[in-house]
Amino acid sequence: MRKYNLKKRFKRARARSRAMARRRRKHSINYISPMKIGVVCVIAFLVMIFATRATGIFKENVVEINLTAQDAEMYIGEDKPVFVAEVSCEGDTEIILDEDTGFTIQNLIDELNSGTGYTLESDGDGSETGEYEIKAELTSAVSTPLNTDWFDKVKINTKPGTLKVKEIDEEYMASVEAKKNRPMIALTFDDGPGKYTMKLLDALEENHAQATFFMLGQNVEKYEDEVAKMKEIGCELGNHSYDHPKFPKLSVDEMKAEINNTNGAIEAITGEPASVLRPPYGLINEEVKQNVEMPMILWSIDTLDWKTKDTQATIDHVLANVSDGDIVLMHDIYETSVNAAIELIKKLQDQGYYLVTVSELAASRGYELVKGEKYFGFYNE
Repeated sequence: MRKYNLKKRFKRARARSRAMARRRRKHSINYISPMKIGVVCVIAFLVMIFATRATGIFKENVVEINLTAQDAEMYIGEDKPVFVAEVSCEGDTEIILDEDTGFTIQNLIDELNSGTGYTLESDGDGSETGEYEIKAELTSAVSTPLNTDWFDKVKINTKPGTLKVKEIDEEYMASVEAKKNRPMIALTFDDGPGKYTMKLLDALEENHAQATFFMLGQNVEKYEDEVAKMKEIGCELGNHSYDHPKFPKLSVDEMKAEINNTNGAIEAITGEPASVLRPPYGLINEEVKQNVEMPMILWSIDTLDWKTKDTQATIDHVLANVSDGDIVLMHDIYETSVNAAIELIKKLQDQGYYLVTVSELAASRGYELVKGEKYFGFYNE
């Protein structure tokens, strides 16, 4: 019979116990108890709830600006109207968007109200009747900070409008005849824009009048807001060279550069070049006529406002000489001239004159403006 050795059995049991302990310690890193898993899940759930609530608070604190394209109408074949947008906002507009400059949400709204920071376009070009969407799109100068530095402070919602292109009807023809039979004058302004131009534009807009601005390219680049405003209120964009040289003394290439550089500056702001040209000093020779690819507009009344710089003298000269179909020459770079123009707008309208652009005056009298030709006025035959 085998002798039972308790001492040896005890040693073997203890050795097995130690080996199992070593194995548990070795693999304990891969072992997570059910209790630990439960704790982790609870913590994750609480974090998710907090994040959701925090996001809700974040959204509630963002100021929303609504930029809504306004509906517009036109008759088939007409020039596309100038689109405008309405800006509205609810919330704290004094929130600072840029600490370095102090630029606020209200400053952003002011820029949008001035027509900057977005474009308004429509596929409707007036060649076919129908309804077309007017889309508002933010420029990168606004959309980039909205998605980065300003994302937790402000957002802009753009909403489309509708352009309705209508068939020519009796109402349209009646309005054409009314304009044709009403006395018309084209006020024109040379050498600007300048520091008094916006004051003049405000007066034109207030009195529902238009004018034609023959601009110098070097000034266009300094007064972008004024140029944009001209288009916005329906004034005509004119070219007066880049820096006012005498065209007959230039080479053909130099003359074309003067014109093209100015048209480029205007188009960069408004999306379109000038439609008419006034050569500096009104100087035109045969070479100029052959190489200028724009209608050339001169004048029938020269106020000599640049010489007198006398507001009342300018007013008196126009009122004493004006007649239906005239083109009046003035300058918007002089305060005296702008003050005279503001008075003349009211006085001429009181006398029954309709203040229009050069191209509208020509069209109402049945003239088709031809490239390279010069015009002094447009009169009913």
